[in-house]
Amino acid sequence: SGWDGDDRLEKSGNMPWDKGRTLGEAWDELEEPKRRKDGPLRVALQDVCERGGIGSARVGRVETGVMKP
Repeated sequence: SGWDGDDRLEKSGNMPWDKGRTLGEAWDELEEPKRRKDGPLRVALQDVCERGGIGSARVGRVETGVMKP
């Protein structure tokens, strides 16, 4: 079962009836989604971290566009 870690990274003898891929094999076959680099910059903010005496830092992910230094 998944609870015990069967078929996660390697085939398990506990599930001989399962002829499919392991979770690791399926994960490796996923393709990274294409991000638009020519669109406007859009950053999804996930968190704002307050640092005592330093200020705050925004944490997020670039969804479209390119962030330049």
